[in-house]
Amino acid sequence: MSPFLSGLMLGMTMFSALTMQWAQQELATQQDRNARADQQQARELAAALEFSILTEDTASYDDTYTLERAEHFAGTAGRTRGGNTVQVTARTDDTEQQTLGRGNTQVALTASDNMFTRNAAGQAESAAAMQARGEGQGTVLANIGGARGRQVLTSLKRMEAMAEQLYAFYAGAMKFPDLAQYTTLDGRLKLYDAWGESFDYAPEADGQMAVLSFTTPWGHTQTMRLNLKE
Repeated sequence: MSPFLSGLMLGMTMFSALTMQWAQQELATQQDRNARADQQQARELAAALEFSILTEDTASYDDTYTLERAEHFAGTAGRTRGGNTVQVTARTDDTEQQTLGRGNTQVALTASDNMFTRNAAGQAESAAAMQARGEGQGTVLANIGGARGRQVLTSLKRMEAMAEQLYAFYAGAMKFPDLAQYTTLDGRLKLYDAWGESFDYAPEADGQMAVLSFTTPWGHTQTMRLNLKE
């Protein structure tokens, strides 16, 4: 083989190797972009699902978590780049100690087209497994328990505000209001729980003690005793 042909073949081999290296780098870069886009889409849908919980009232309370529910409050579609439906996987563990009277519900949203990632999340036995198998690959957990906790905390704060008003009433009348007086006070103050319901109020006959309470839509009751003697 002539020196010219040998040089040409060597040049073509080097060019081919460089082209392959460039293509591999471009592929890796694109895969990274896709993974980050999938993760962001899943993150937005998870946040929208959490927000949907915080907008509930008694009539709209729902303990099921669907893609449609997330889409209603999301600025992103429920379809992946490849046209698949974003996968929603829910797991509720009622065997562990309950928090606020309800089981530990975790919901994973998977916005990846990768079938391994989708299957791994869909077949996972726990929230931790769902997240571990989809970490950085388009799977994000919605903080269902955190959203429910915020509803209860909001209700507790408003119930404390109502209690302050009842203590103020006591300071003027030397007794807590009776039910009729409470109804008038409640209508004027409009201090409701997170689901738009009035607090339950139970005064003792002598007006020296009372109980405020609210019950969540899933049946968990929080109470507050009002008693200046304790």
